[in-house]
This record gives sequence, C-alpha cells and structure tokens, in this order.
Amino acid sequence: EDNFNPTAMLNASIDLLRYLGKDKHAEIIDKAIKKTISEDQVQTPDIGGAHSGDQMIECVTANIKELLKTSDLKLF
Repeated sequence: EDNFNPTAMLNASIDLLRYLGKDKHAEIIDKAIKKTISEDQVQTPDIGGAHSGDQMIECVTANIKELLKTSDLKLF
C-alpha cells in the first residue's frame, strides 16, 4: 500500500542540509513541504488527508521546482 507520510524523512533531510551549512537548500524544501500541506492541501491519511505518499512527494517535488525558478539555487 501507498499510505506512508514522507514528511519525517524530508524534515530529516532539511536538518542534515542545515547541519552541512546548506540553509538556502533546506529553506526551499521546507517551504515546498509547507505549501504542499497548507496551500495545496495534499495530505496523507495520517494527517487528515486522502492522498498517497507518492502523490505528496510529487507535489513537494513540483513545489521545489517552482521555488527554484525564483531562486539563485540550481538542482545541479
């Protein structure tokens, strides 16, 4: 089944990026998660939504790409 919540894994990644001094990278991922949950209302069942973990990851990824368009950071 696809009813996992990727938020904890993503938050751990944000913590690691901050530890490594990549604060701008961490901020983009953090904003993408918040936009996904709050604005886009893409949420897994454990937090009251009806979306799958894959759907949540797709939305977070799309939000990261959108945020990178207005940032000086690049994926690669």
